[in-house]
Amino acid sequence: MVPPSSESGIRSFLGKLGAIRRFILDLSFTIHPIKNLLKKDYSIDWTEDCNEAFNTVKRFLLSPPTLMAPKLDHPLILYSRATNVSLA
Repeated sequence: MVPPSSESGIRSFLGKLGAIRRFILDLSFTIHPIKNLLKKDYSIDWTEDCNEAFNTVKRFLLSPPTLMAPKLDHPLILYSRATNVSLA
């Protein structure tokens, strides 16, 4: 998996993440440097921050967590978090 090199490649990559975004903790925060490349006043200059974000997502895709239904006889603990750039 290689990093996207064009605006359409970045849009495609971010679009594909939409299907799994709820399974990746802090995805909005993680991909923020990549999303910034699509802003009007930014040039498409793939930085080390973008590369780190891309590699973080790639590591998750290579070793996803196991999802299972909650155990009804155990307490259910729900964590939420909000930052300036994301809500989880």
